[in-house]
Amino acid sequence: MIGEKIGKWLVIERVYNGKHGTYYDCRCDCGDIYQIRGDILKNKRSKQCKNCRQKEIDIVENSIIGKKIGKWTVGKRINFDGQSKLFECQCDCGRIHSVQGSRLFKGKANGCKDCLNLIHGMDKTPTKYTWRTMIARCTNQKNHNYKYYGAKGVTVCERWGTFKNFLDDMGVKPEGLQLDRIDPYGNYEPSNCRWVTSKENNNNKRKHKIK
Repeated sequence: MIGEKIGKWLVIERVYNGKHGTYYDCRCDCGDIYQIRGDILKNKRSKQCKNCRQKEIDIVENSIIGKKIGKWTVGKRINFDGQSKLFECQCDCGRIHSVQGSRLFKGKANGCKDCLNLIHGMDKTPTKYTWRTMIARCTNQKNHNYKYYGAKGVTVCERWGTFKNFLDDMGVKPEGLQLDRIDPYGNYEPSNCRWVTSKENNNNKRKHKIK
């Protein structure tokens, strides 16, 4: 094992046999020397010194600054909250909060609580009902309208598989209006949908049937 390169470690020499195993002097690429237990080296559970590891973490974390994650725009990294690094983030609604970096990286932080509660609170609204029926008639063969939509190849775009994205693109359903596809032979997607009156919806269908 002496002279072997493991990650950024160069194993220099065996130092001593301890209670928990044999320890080796190892030099990291940065020049720092640490004593590492042999089994940890063999299993490659340690590949570099803590300072180099922290630099890699810093590079990765800094890479998200200025990027959009969910409804958050990630700002500067700020103070520590225990072991969690925090980033100053602005939600689409304008609110600014401190968000844990680990939650941003794992996709578990998508927006401020007020915005998320707005989405969760729309379960029984006309907007959520419209989204559900749109999905059903294109994907559920037992739906009574499936034969007019899904069976004819009409699909819902991948983005609208999530209600939040549908809400972001179309907004809250205006009272008295219906979801209409501009091209009735096209799919449900942002560029092909709009809110219209029942009359406009029916006229659009008739117009295309004449062709």
